[in-house]
Amino acid sequence: MPILPSDQNYILSEETDTESPISEQTLQKIGSSINFLNDFLKASEVFTTSTTYDVPEGVERIIVTACGGGGGGAGGNTTGGSGGGGAVPTTYVVPVTPLESFTVTIGAGGAGGGTAANGLPGSNTILSSVSQTLVFYGATGGIIDGGGGGSMTYAGLFGSTGGVDGTQAGQTSLFGAGGAGGGGVNGGGGGGAGYGVGGAGGAALSNGSPAIGYGAGGGGAGNGSSAGGVGGSGIVIIGY
Repeated sequence: MPILPSDQNYILSEETDTESPISEQTLQKIGSSINFLNDFLKASEVFTTSTTYDVPEGVERIIVTACGGGGGGAGGNTTGGSGGGGAVPTTYVVPVTPLESFTVTIGAGGAGGGTAANGLPGSNTILSSVSQTLVFYGATGGIIDGGGGGSMTYAGLFGSTGGVDGTQAGQTSLFGAGGAGGGGVNGGGGGGAGYGVGGAGGAALSNGSPAIGYGAGGGGAGNGSSAGGVGGSGIVIIGY
C-alpha cells in the first residue's frame, strides 16, 4: 500500500472552483477519506499478548481494529461436531487524550470440546482506560452433533451450519478462510474464519484441528471419542 507524502495532511482544505463538474462537498469527502487513510499509515502497532498502550503526545484519536478469541470446536458424539465460530474483526475511530494509557487484554481462544461436549467460547478482547472501554467479543464454540462449519459470529450465537456429514467448511470472512470440513459421514465441521484460517474438521473417529490465525474457530471433531480443536486468540491493531 503506498504511503502518502508527509505534507499531505489537509487535502482540499481550500475552497474549490464552484464551476467544477464535481461539487466541493464531494471533493471534501474524498479528501477526508484520504486524510483518514494517511493518519492510519503514520503509525500502527499490533498486539497479540496482553500489555499496555500509551497514546503518543499530540494524538487525539486512534484507529483500533481488533477481535476476540475464536470458539473451540465441538467434540464427537453420535455424529460429528460443528466447528467453532470465528471472531468478528471490528474497527473503531476512538477519541483519546494525549498520553492516555490503555490496558490491552487479548482474548484467549476457546478450548475444544471433549467427547460429546460443546466447544468453549473464546474470551473477549478488551481495550480500556480510566475513561473508556472497548469490548471485542469472542465467538461461540461448536455444538455436538452440529456437523457443519462454524459461522463467523458474535458471542451468544451458535455457529452451526451445514449437514451432519461435516463436509461444509466454516464461513469465510474478508480476513481469512473457513477451515475445511472433515468430509465423509459423521465428519466434523471446519472452524469459522477470523484473521487467518479456521481449523479443519476431523473425519469420522478423528479429532478436529486447532485454528490457524487470530480469532479463528477450531475445527469440530468426528463422531466417537474425539476432541474438537482450540480456537485462535484475539488480536489488537492500533494506528493513528
